[in-house]
Amino acid sequence: MMLQPNSIYFVNQPIDMRYEMTWFTSFVQEHFKGLWQNGAAFIFINRRANVIKILQLDSHGVWLCQRKLHQNCFPKLKFGEVHLSLSTSQFE
Repeated sequence: MMLQPNSIYFVNQPIDMRYEMTWFTSFVQEHFKGLWQNGAAFIFINRRANVIKILQLDSHGVWLCQRKLHQNCFPKLKFGEVHLSLSTSQFE
């Protein structure tokens, strides 16, 4: 089953990827009050921007996916930006 979020939110601060699912869930519930209940996905990025984790809470439970790049890095939001899009090639 692929994740099919209703909306996607990007956490624009570097996160320590050693945290477990409970920490990510608590972070979303605290900082995105109400938004996490509608099937939204939340993207977290590490300081080096080579690892992202995607958290989604849905009717089946909690999904936490990780993607690590061995070359290059993911683009980051710059100060003042509110949207970020990734092409398929950037994600792969």
